[in-house]
Amino acid sequence: MTNENVTTSFQDRSQNGRDYNPGEVFFDYLHLQWNSAFGLPLTLTVGRQDLMLGEGLVVWDGGPLDGSRSAYFNAVRGDWALRSANAVADGILLLSTSLL
Repeated sequence: MTNENVTTSFQDRSQNGRDYNPGEVFFDYLHLQWNSAFGLPLTLTVGRQDLMLGEGLVVWDGGPLDGSRSAYFNAVRGDWALRSANAVADGILLLSTSLL
């Protein structure tokens, strides 16, 4: 669990119809990971997790307007090990918090 009281200046203090609450406590990481899923070279991760692809230039911070407070995504991620090519293929499905 995490909590960091960060004050940011912006007009609308509500996100997704919820009021901003600086005292809110939430789980930053809460996921299940299954290695060698179905006996395949596949790792499945489901739940609240960090997603950093490469060095994080394109995908890193999970939530806007909260500074360093959190970096999670609600997602399903599959990593397929391509052993013959010494590489990994990633598939990611992001879930909106408004759907949860």
